[in-house]
Amino acid sequence: MEGYKVSRYTTVHKTRYGLILFNTLSCGLLKITDDNVEVPSAEIVPLLAARGPAHAKALVEHGFLVKNYVNELALVKSRLYRSRYGMATATITINTGLACNCHCVYCYEGHEHSASSVLTHEKASDIVDFLKKEFSPTTKLDLTFVGGEPLICLEHIKRIHSELKGFFDHMSLSISTNGILINEDVAMFLKEAQVKSVQISIDGVKSYHDKKRAYVAGGGTYDKVIASVKVLQEADIPVLVRTHVDQDFMDNVNLQQWIEAIKTTFDFTKPIWFYITPIQTPGNGVKIADGKFVDHMVSIYEAFMEKEIPLNFDHSFMPSGLCFVAYENSFSITCNGEIYKCWNDLTADNFNDRNFGNIYDGINREKVIAYTDSIDALESAECRACVYLPVCSGGCPEYIVSGSSKCTHLKHYSEKIIPLFMQYKGHLSETTKSKHMGDQCE
Repeated sequence: MEGYKVSRYTTVHKTRYGLILFNTLSCGLLKITDDNVEVPSAEIVPLLAARGPAHAKALVEHGFLVKNYVNELALVKSRLYRSRYGMATATITINTGLACNCHCVYCYEGHEHSASSVLTHEKASDIVDFLKKEFSPTTKLDLTFVGGEPLICLEHIKRIHSELKGFFDHMSLSISTNGILINEDVAMFLKEAQVKSVQISIDGVKSYHDKKRAYVAGGGTYDKVIASVKVLQEADIPVLVRTHVDQDFMDNVNLQQWIEAIKTTFDFTKPIWFYITPIQTPGNGVKIADGKFVDHMVSIYEAFMEKEIPLNFDHSFMPSGLCFVAYENSFSITCNGEIYKCWNDLTADNFNDRNFGNIYDGINREKVIAYTDSIDALESAECRACVYLPVCSGGCPEYIVSGSSKCTHLKHYSEKIIPLFMQYKGHLSETTKSKHMGDQCE
């Protein structure tokens, strides 16, 4: 097509559905239903464009053909650097401490839930003062509370939110909780605070969840957590349900029973999404082999989509860009006022080396710049040349810093993940070809 070239970020995948084109920069998806296409991958896009104006237009719209003058690597660089060095937004995570009322067998924070490692009234005030001093009122503040169990410190959270909301022009709130302490009063506060989302973990069916996520004093938490989600749903609060998966989960949780429990328990007229994550422990690696987890993820998500269970697919294997930890203006603040980049740093063996200041002496910006530079994927010739750079952005900063960087699952298991993503986006039907490329472009 005159004046256009094939995007360098076009990927071609042979799947059980046929050939699927995926562009990692535009996230464009197209399926080819012509079984007679037998040309090298590099020639597929020009071949399709030559079939007529409708095909060429679709290829342009989905990003597979770009103008000759377009420098796509420069576009990726611009997007990454605007995210990384943009100062208009401050992404702040406040860790209220390691104190927790739940004993999860796989918890990466360990089980020494000391009452002393919890946010105090004084420290809450000092954190507020620090944020007001460090950032201007026009800064967009994205605030997240994690723990331990953050709702142990509910009164401090309320106070921090109230004082910061009155200072910053734009502010959002999120929280990650085990759900045990949620009641109608908590839900009322979260609703009034216009919380963006509440993340709660539910590990499959009741019998399995209760083995993995028990109260510190003993006894399963499933019934209470389910009741808490219902309270949040009644208040129209967006809920993100996370499930931790390893081989033990797949061996012991019946998928159909789990789906039936989900379908009969939650109100799907309210905002709720589900996603799964592999169990990971810093220093010990993933507790399930990557390939096996991808297989499990595909089977679970296909079953979920068949039953119209809403997914947060992006959380799993379709990363949308740079991890917020890599932002120059993103920090994790501990209950003691220490400043880090990632909450995983708090459990790292060399956590002192990961410190970027404290709320009293301020942020060591020189060290922050050195950190962000050290995880810059564009400094790597391998990453610059990689077709998956736009969706990977170099990968998890935690892995890079620890020297165990690994590429996105999408790169290694694309033939399994891409068709699943296409199904998720509503582009793929196994029973009809009317939406597929062959007669027309999607």
